[in-house]
Amino acid sequence: AGACRSVAGGTVLIAHGGACKDAARYAASGAAGLVALVLSDCPADDVAGLRVAAPVLILRGRQSALMSHAEAVALREAFPGSRLIEPEECGSWPFGSCPDAAAEAVEWFLFSCATPEMEFGEIGESEPVDPGRIQRRWQSR
Repeated sequence: AGACRSVAGGTVLIAHGGACKDAARYAASGAAGLVALVLSDCPADDVAGLRVAAPVLILRGRQSALMSHAEAVALREAFPGSRLIEPEECGSWPFGSCPDAAAEAVEWFLFSCATPEMEFGEIGESEPVDPGRIQRRWQSR
């Protein structure tokens, strides 16, 4: 499953499972107008060695049966500077199992990419992140 969504300033490419490989290859090709790449339940081996200039979000439900936390961390590490968000009470395919949390995570991610003063340092590069906690943090700024 994959999708392209137009947002202010360009396109966000969203991919899940087997579609991640093609989406990441497309993003690595230097696709014009790509402002972000969102990967969900994606095998890290499928994207090893690819370099993507656009910001990358790894989205994994904490109760995912398709991807472990360790696999999500490996995927995040495959894309230096990417972010990992693991919503609570969310299973495989976050956009289907917890659409509100998934949408909130993507919205926060896009907001944070467009806001240079947004700091990720407090969150930790590999820790599971609850988007609700993040949302409260950036709304209070």
